[in-house]
Amino acid sequence: MAKSIRRVSLCFVLAIALVFTMMPLALQPAKAADRSAAGAVTMPASKTMALIQGVNTKINFGTTYNYDSYYYFQIKPTKTGYITVTSDYISGYNVALCNASKKLASRESKSLDDFYSAGSSYAYQKVLCYGVKKGKTYYIRVKGASGERTSDTAAYPNYSDRPFIGSIKWTNSAVKEIKYGKSKKKAVVLKKNKTRKGVVLAGVTKHQWYKIKTSKKKIKISFYAKNNCGTIYARVHYRTYGSHGKWLKGRLFAMRGGSHYKDAGTITKYTKKKATYYVEVYPDYKASGAYTLKWK
Repeated sequence: MAKSIRRVSLCFVLAIALVFTMMPLALQPAKAADRSAAGAVTMPASKTMALIQGVNTKINFGTTYNYDSYYYFQIKPTKTGYITVTSDYISGYNVALCNASKKLASRESKSLDDFYSAGSSYAYQKVLCYGVKKGKTYYIRVKGASGERTSDTAAYPNYSDRPFIGSIKWTNSAVKEIKYGKSKKKAVVLKKNKTRKGVVLAGVTKHQWYKIKTSKKKIKISFYAKNNCGTIYARVHYRTYGSHGKWLKGRLFAMRGGSHYKDAGTITKYTKKKATYYVEVYPDYKASGAYTLKWK
């Protein structure tokens, strides 16, 4: 009888110990299998959908997400300036901006789309900017790779048994008082220490002209931009002896990189006489974005 009581007591103690051991696990929130499909918008069969400005749109690509296919996201900016594109579900993929006919309007080069990496350790690779015009329809074109890869060399996961979920967002920033010359003869004057803002619109490759008048022997011209992976140039035209002599050219550039959209240059002339400089802003291939010019 005593043995039976001891045996029952021991079982009771063990049962209580097991309950307390399992309680912390029971109280922990359940881990999501991967990404929850709750609240996600289903990508249409056309692989084209509209995105609302400023809204982080969660998308269910389904279980047949195609890494070799393009997906188009329709947008319509309300301000002339630039758009900023961000996403949380892509580890490294190709992005480009297309016009209303889905024709390429802005990308890095003839053979390369813009690179974007949500998981990058470099801040500049987590954002893309494009120059846009108010009221026009554009498409953000994406050809993707999974953000759930463990490394750049790891294999892509298999989504045959679960949907591929991700989100994308775009915002629109205005650039006001845009004023430039359409030719060297019509160049707009840049005043000392005054920042001039401009936009290189997606799909537009026309050159924009400015001029600087000064008696300073040495001036510094700063050129900054928020753009895609392409390069925006600012070519400076000046004479060796201020108002006469041979015309020379110096080129500043702004591209997405470790310096995060900025570059600056110093131009020196060999006389104290008054001189005129011309600054010619233009995109390389189909680069686009917003920029600022300043000299002192």
